Amino acid sequence: MFIKHDHSNNLRRIDAVIFWIFVSLLSSCGGGSSFSLTCSPPPQINSTPPTEAIVGERYIYVVDAIHECGFIPFVCSDFLVLQSPPETDVYSQYIAWTPSAAYANTSVTFRIATVPDYCGDSVQQVWTVFVQPPPPDTTPPQVTSVSPSVDALNVATTTQVRINFTEDIDPVSVTPASIVVSGPGGAIAGTLATSSNSVVFTPAADLPFTTTIGVTVTTAVRDLSGNGLTQDYSWSFTTGAEPDIAAPSVPTGLVATRVTGVEVALSWDSSTDNVAVAGYDVYRNGSFLRSVTGPFLSSDTGLDFNTEYCYTVSAYDTSANFSAQSAPLCVTTLDFVAGTVATWGKTTAENGTSFSNTIPDIEDRISNIKQAVLGSDQRTVVLLDGTVWQWGTTPQMVPGISNAAVAGAGYWHTLAITSEAKVVGWGDNNYGQLGDASNDDTAVPVEMVGINQALAVEGGLGHSLVLKDDGTVWATGGNWFGQLGDGTTIWKDTPVQVIGLTNIIAIAATSNYSLALKSDGSVWRWGGGSYTTYLSTPSQVAGLPTIKAIAQGGGFSLAIAEDDTVWAWGLNGSGQLGDGTTTTRADPIQVSGLSNVIAIAAGDNHSLAITNDGNAWAWGANYEGQLGDGTLLNKLTPVQVLKISGANKIAAGATSSLATK
Repeated sequence: MFIKHDHSNNLRRIDAVIFWIFVSLLSSCGGGSSFSLTCSPPPQINSTPPTEAIVGERYIYVVDAIHECGFIPFVCSDFLVLQSPPETDVYSQYIAWTPSAAYANTSVTFRIATVPDYCGDSVQQVWTVFVQPPPPDTTPPQVTSVSPSVDALNVATTTQVRINFTEDIDPVSVTPASIVVSGPGGAIAGTLATSSNSVVFTPAADLPFTTTIGVTVTTAVRDLSGNGLTQDYSWSFTTGAEPDIAAPSVPTGLVATRVTGVEVALSWDSSTDNVAVAGYDVYRNGSFLRSVTGPFLSSDTGLDFNTEYCYTVSAYDTSANFSAQSAPLCVTTLDFVAGTVATWGKTTAENGTSFSNTIPDIEDRISNIKQAVLGSDQRTVVLLDGTVWQWGTTPQMVPGISNAAVAGAGYWHTLAITSEAKVVGWGDNNYGQLGDASNDDTAVPVEMVGINQALAVEGGLGHSLVLKDDGTVWATGGNWFGQLGDGTTIWKDTPVQVIGLTNIIAIAATSNYSLALKSDGSVWRWGGGSYTTYLSTPSQVAGLPTIKAIAQGGGFSLAIAEDDTVWAWGLNGSGQLGDGTTTTRADPIQVSGLSNVIAIAAGDNHSLAITNDGNAWAWGANYEGQLGDGTLLNKLTPVQVLKISGANKIAAGATSSLATK
């Protein structure tokens, strides 16, 4: 804490004054009363008085003042300032003072005193200080900082040049000759303004673009005492490039490279720009869709069937200059009509990469479809002209077959019935599933040995079933769980007749399971290995009503009863039985909430159905979007497949689905 001197009142410590008044009332110091007080030692100031000071320098004067201040004597160190210059700062033990120029060549008086002791005694000390004028300034100014900084790049052409010095500068010394700003063409015109220790140069016009500007501060620049710089100070900076205000050319050549039921892909000719095109903004129906870097939009998805969408494109450059929008391109997405196929779930491309569609889409490169089936996740269609096409992402015609009537699919092999009722197959054959008396894989269809009058074909993981027009069933390929139904577990590379089956009107197969439907509405199963002990010969499924259609999944089965309800049994870990649980059922149970069903299909662990109004329904596993409800969440009871209407046929692969009209 410090006390600052006030010339209108001499300051004293309040407690000392009160004490002095109290003692005075009691007695006079030294006698005449029963109260006799002794004041010893007397107050004293032992400071050495200062005699000289210099303008502008700060001085600290230590005050050594003592006095007694209590009934039980002890020494207090305190003092009063009775007279001092206004600039004086008073602290508990010292005085601080910086003489201003007004005191130059004059004497200044300080008068200090001890605080009165309890006898009222005090002592004073007077200082007379002669103030010397400041010594002459002989220190030259120096440049402390500059703006723009040394070697700065991309400086704005409207910038000012600022120079800061160590001390105030004489404005008279600041001229275009003492501070020179120049470019390649010589000195640059402008104005110079001085403020204390700074000088600012303002160009008369914008500086040139992409130009190195030099600045020299010469020794002619002086401080207020006339001291000039000891040497010239020079530096340079470089202005930025001229702003790009030219927009790219308007995109042209906008075309649709792909149009499906829910997707449009676009491309256009590249725009040009005086610097560089950075990208393109794509608009759909007048609203911004997204930005792309190249002259194409790989996919605009989530569209509606049979709907017109109009697109425009604007180019932009690295300076965010935008071209006008291109001429519009209007396209109509495909409709789900007769002869087309809608697919959803997992798609595996020919190069092995895969992706998932949670909403059905229409294949735009195939039409005139008579029948469509799914293998593991590979689509196979028979066209009205008898050709067979297969694809993951790009449809290609299967060579060597031009008269197919119907097809069936295993996991990695495919079967077809020709117009002569013979069976041909292609794909994997390591278990003899093509039935051509070999185990050689083939991309070209080979004829199954000994089969004619074929009505239907089905494929499993490594085996094949054939239904002949006499109501018998024949099988070939892997047989480790008895899936060939010939009473053995021995593999076969040519067809053998399934034991004990007659009057069969439909067959189904998936994985290691085989299923057949008799004309009397009974269902028979063989093979297995998961939810039941395997069977090497057919056994009737008990607990079913009269059945008119069947489907086999990966360890579970589906059937349509004569009353158009759906029944299911087998594995149920993903809810594929549709009864609202994940409980495996050895005995058939009715699927919840489904009626008027006309077609069914089963994948590895999901189920599909079509009702007589043409709507599609799905339940079970959905981790690849195979239920087509726009989610990846499993469903324990049937949910409607989005966008599908008017369908009459449905198929399921391992984790994919399709429907046709």
